[in-house]
Amino acid sequence: MHHRNGYKLHLKYSDEIVKLRTEAIHHTMVTQAMTKEPARVSTYLTRKALQYRNRYKQIQINKVINIIYNTNSVAVVSILIAVAGGLWLWRRSSLRQSNIPFIPYCIPFLGSSIAFSNDSVDFLNTCQKKYGSVFQLLLAGKYIRSLHHQNITIQF
Repeated sequence: MHHRNGYKLHLKYSDEIVKLRTEAIHHTMVTQAMTKEPARVSTYLTRKALQYRNRYKQIQINKVINIIYNTNSVAVVSILIAVAGGLWLWRRSSLRQSNIPFIPYCIPFLGSSIAFSNDSVDFLNTCQKKYGSVFQLLLAGKYIRSLHHQNITIQF
């Protein structure tokens, strides 16, 4: 509350009011500086101008930091997951475009690793019977092409 000529003024501290108060303080400082010796006026004003500039830079840095901290982390994580999923689908589709059959799997990164680790010989024999002598599979994030015939290795 401010009192002026008996009236109460209720003002909210907004950016405009803070700006007006800053200008009033600056005007008061300049007026005070003018009453001092002329040689000291320029150094006084220069020093005050540097103080204002440094304070303004600090305010700008704080605004940038607040923007960074106030970004919605859910949005950032969602975008990263979408990009990773898109890259995975693109990689998977490019492998399937070849004529070599691809062994299906349920878990994206592991692929057929669990079935392969249980009994590798039986798993590879089952895949050979089902998909032929040449097939590709995903094991622990690595795409592997498997060749199961003596004559096929000579061709490659």
